[in-house]
Amino acid sequence: MNCTDREVGVFLPVRHSVQVLIKAKVRAGFQQALRAGTLRRLALTRILVGGCLMLGLTLEDLQILTEFTAEVRRPSGLMKAFALTPLHGFLLSHPSALLFAQVTCFFCLLAVTLGLKTRIAIGLSLLLQTLIGGLLREHSIFYHSEQLLILLLAILLFTPCAAVWSFDARLQSRQPSEALKDQASLAVFLIWASLATAYWSGGISKIIGAGWNWFDADGLRVRLLACGLDPIEYGFGGAIQLAAQPDWVFVVLATIVLGMEMVAPLLLFSRRARLLLPLGYISFHIAVFVLQNILFLELILLQVIFMACPGLPERKTMPGAVSPWHLPMTFIALGIVLGTLALTAVQRDFYPLSAYKMYAKPANFPLRHSQIIDSDGEVVQRIGRLRGRKQLGLYIARAGKECVALQRPGPCTVMRHVIKKQLEKSGLSEGGYRLRVLSRRKDGSDDLLGEVPL
Repeated sequence: MNCTDREVGVFLPVRHSVQVLIKAKVRAGFQQALRAGTLRRLALTRILVGGCLMLGLTLEDLQILTEFTAEVRRPSGLMKAFALTPLHGFLLSHPSALLFAQVTCFFCLLAVTLGLKTRIAIGLSLLLQTLIGGLLREHSIFYHSEQLLILLLAILLFTPCAAVWSFDARLQSRQPSEALKDQASLAVFLIWASLATAYWSGGISKIIGAGWNWFDADGLRVRLLACGLDPIEYGFGGAIQLAAQPDWVFVVLATIVLGMEMVAPLLLFSRRARLLLPLGYISFHIAVFVLQNILFLELILLQVIFMACPGLPERKTMPGAVSPWHLPMTFIALGIVLGTLALTAVQRDFYPLSAYKMYAKPANFPLRHSQIIDSDGEVVQRIGRLRGRKQLGLYIARAGKECVALQRPGPCTVMRHVIKKQLEKSGLSEGGYRLRVLSRRKDGSDDLLGEVPL
């Protein structure tokens, strides 16, 4: 026996022991995660998903979609198939039909939140919310706000999420069975897996798409300013102040953000991770809100379902031997997780699934951004009207691209018309508004790329 054989003989038992230890830790973590999945935690998820979608729906201006023409529409994923049906054209040519769909969806989401006729309400909400979200995205960009909530609705549809804390439970007046409790344990774990996959996918996309550019300070400044220079929605202006910080600050922040995303799978197996990571994600989303004017309210609130709370005690016993392969929710969640990871690998979006490739492309100065200028030559920094305000910011960004970067007269005319209509709805004084497109340099100065009247 030579030296190499002796070394292998020594390390084989060590490697085997490490593998056994890891498997035991994962198994124990999985069992603890199942005990944390209770009917109350599942019901809280239903309330948060329904409430957040209901709030977001009231802030959308669906009727403005009828002002667009076919040449500016860019359906994605399932919406490409829906665009071939007569209903697609009917909705986008009748403002009253869009309003009816919005109001109907609102009351369905209210029923979901209250737990009234829950299974039917979730099914209708899922259908209408998927349709509305797709229509909004095909007229602007593929944004990620509230997209994950739609996917969670699909899982909740096949879960006992109304067994407690609902009107349905009060009307039935009977205690939930052990089988329902076991299903709730699995359902909560599947919801955790879908949420963790979204964060993990975001980290993988940064590695695939941006690579080392993710740690480049100037690239991070560009990503920070990409939304921070658009003050239409909230206008805190924090991005401009942070952009002046030294390079090492951005490198540290980039490392922290990527690290938090890449360790997201630990949420499924580690109690300690479920104590610490949600706090990190909440801090991250609040920072994005202040610095970049992007509010992921649903992702802030959904962190609660990971946490150990007095009102959400764990089960004292392990769930019974329920087979996950007999439950539709298992296949829905698997489709979400595997579909997300597959799209992440190829860096594509397929509505309602996504690769979560926000800021995943290499970025450098100069940065194109747009402003609305009033008749006095001042920049319009705040829009008081809440309804449609997020859409307006997206339309302004797209108009700058269509009118100046691509110079497409047809889409440019349409986007200018829509922005003008939105400004009129916002209660601002009529006339004299212009769209100004600028190029931000690294030193903070701007070059004028173009200006068009609205």
